[in-house]
Amino acid sequence: MNAPYRSEWEPDEPRLSAPTASAVSSNTTVSGPDTRTEPANVSFGATPGANVQPPSPLTSTHETPPPLRAHKRFSLFRASEMANEPPMVWLVEDLLPCGALAVLFARKENAKSFLALHLCMCVATGRALHGHTITRQGAVVYVLSEYTPGFAKRLAAWQTHYGAREDPPVWFLRSAVQLHKPHEVGELIREIKETIPGPVELVVFDTLARSFVGGEENSAKEMGMLVAGAGTFQRELGAAVLLVHHTPRNGEWERGNTALGDQSDTEFTVSKEGMAVTVKCHKQRDREHFKPLRFRLTSVATPVGDSLVLEPAGGEDDAETLNAEQRACLAVLAQLGPATAATWEKACPKQGSTFYRYRELFVEREYVTKEGREYAITDSGRRSVNSHSQNTPTELP
Repeated sequence: MNAPYRSEWEPDEPRLSAPTASAVSSNTTVSGPDTRTEPANVSFGATPGANVQPPSPLTSTHETPPPLRAHKRFSLFRASEMANEPPMVWLVEDLLPCGALAVLFARKENAKSFLALHLCMCVATGRALHGHTITRQGAVVYVLSEYTPGFAKRLAAWQTHYGAREDPPVWFLRSAVQLHKPHEVGELIREIKETIPGPVELVVFDTLARSFVGGEENSAKEMGMLVAGAGTFQRELGAAVLLVHHTPRNGEWERGNTALGDQSDTEFTVSKEGMAVTVKCHKQRDREHFKPLRFRLTSVATPVGDSLVLEPAGGEDDAETLNAEQRACLAVLAQLGPATAATWEKACPKQGSTFYRYRELFVEREYVTKEGREYAITDSGRRSVNSHSQNTPTELP
């Protein structure tokens, strides 16, 4: 026969039965049956009057159990209380909220890490990011999961180019932390709290793949574990978390299960054409998408070697002109009229990943619009092709 069920809070000793009047001295008050107060001078398994002390549940050799409601796990709020919640605060004005979960994604070799470093240094130094104010300057932690010695040259180039002080409040970790493993998350959080004085405003993991070794990116359950790990940094540090991620080959969104994008607050992507870099918003929870930001990669000489830094480029009028191949691809769409990506690509002189880069560039510069599955050239796109056509005697239709 199975032993009776016992609550995890109950000690191993048998429960006391309710004492009789004859078992209690005249000056003793007995607690009610629903309390855990220790009875005084109560006989236990002996005749009345015998001075035998029972083992008390609260003074046993077992560790004192915690109260059943040591803290409230769930709290309910009225509508009036919700209305009094403090408003959202920007870390980087119109780009990145304080305490948010953000995802930066792009194809390989598209300046993702250059942008991540630029963001970190702007938050740490208070320098505006392409005209967007740093609302809360503070400490930054950059987890360099793909660290290489060349990163030191990038950092030196940024400090040289922007005149930053020698040691801004940025801390670097030159190894990976597995976000889906709670013990590793806890170890880094403890290290951050012990090392960094004051609040931390931003934690960057570059890249997600190196911070998710052994995890299945296409699994909603396992990607949810990674998001939970990132959420622990948000909750324990009050910091925004940025995950640097890749797209699939020729893909338009971040690689893996949609659970990542569904649970993020902000998403932006980077595209690179030559030395021109464009940052575009793909998601901004409860806020309008920011307009594309245009940068140029500029070479900077430093004592430890030359490297590149991002610097703001001008607006649309200052964007680099299209090369001959790009104009040819755009002209094909003008001749075809509205067409699917497959139809357009098949008729273009460049296909595959090159066609994908060109198509993204056209959309970013608003030379092309997309309605459903079809792309169509805009008036701006026609003007761009016509203004640079040297071998076409007549304008495009």
